[in-house]
Amino acid sequence: MRFNRILPVFALPLVFQLTGCVSNNEELLSAIGKLETRLENIEKKLDKQDKASMEYSIAGAEMTKASLEKLNKIKFPKNPDKESLRKYVAEIMSATKGQRSFAPMDPQVEMLAKVGEENIDVLMECLKFSNFRVPTYHITQAIADIATDKSKDKIIAMLPKNQDLIRVIVNNGWEYDARETMIKILKSHPQYMDYEFLKALVSLNDKNTYEDLRNHFIYGSNQSTTYNLIKKLPIPNLDKALIDAWEIAMRNSDHSSQWNKTNMALLALEAGQKNAYAVLFDNIDSKELRYTRPQMIAALRRHSDCSGSVENLREWYNKNKDNLVFDPQGKRFKVKAAEKDRE
Repeated sequence: MRFNRILPVFALPLVFQLTGCVSNNEELLSAIGKLETRLENIEKKLDKQDKASMEYSIAGAEMTKASLEKLNKIKFPKNPDKESLRKYVAEIMSATKGQRSFAPMDPQVEMLAKVGEENIDVLMECLKFSNFRVPTYHITQAIADIATDKSKDKIIAMLPKNQDLIRVIVNNGWEYDARETMIKILKSHPQYMDYEFLKALVSLNDKNTYEDLRNHFIYGSNQSTTYNLIKKLPIPNLDKALIDAWEIAMRNSDHSSQWNKTNMALLALEAGQKNAYAVLFDNIDSKELRYTRPQMIAALRRHSDCSGSVENLREWYNKNKDNLVFDPQGKRFKVKAAEKDRE
């Protein structure tokens, strides 16, 4: 921020506050000069802080990326055959082991795409034999960049072994071609399904998937994500499924499930489940869930007969929790006594 740009607007009042009433223009100009000097010093300090903060952020991001030095040493084979290409891909994956954040513009994507569609099976082998210690994001992205209809059948056949390939299918508009394979995966009842995979399944709008999607919502590991994808489908008894899923989420004490449990609490509160309050109040100040805090506050205000700060809401809940009733029409919890008074 440049303070001298806004100095003419507020300088005079500040000068009077800092120096008292001045008697002539010379004193006024001198006082303004001193104030400008002070503001420039403040600005320099803030610039240093901003620069330090930016350098820290960049350094933190760099630590999550693969070593560019290692990647720059990797050369595409002069006379590529299957074996030399496998070695080339393995070197790229080895340099990627320490990476924790990924983007389509990462250099690995372009490097891997050089393999070409005629050797796409070399890339797909990596997906087949990969483990979670070596991320395969760049492999999938490279396949998406080079794949055409020639590779469609291979990619669909590999989908049950690696759901990440759904990105390739969606990018190429092959959802209908992959329909049977996608439904077969759903009916195998996996504990976890990739968000893009679920999204593609929902886009089919196939009534034969409704029951399985409903069951995945109840028993799967990503309940809140699933619900937000399927809620617009005409799935029977989805309201009851929400209560069943909420009860399961409540029983899960795994720390890694807190994000899902908190998001389920947002849905449960709207459905009139009073025990959702405790989960939201327990997590509303969590550093790990700080990005969900605005949604928590909004839900508490929207579904409670109270407004104001989090402390206002907490105080209202603690005072009235034994006498709260849910109004299904307004989707709001009210105090019993207040309802009697209105009558």
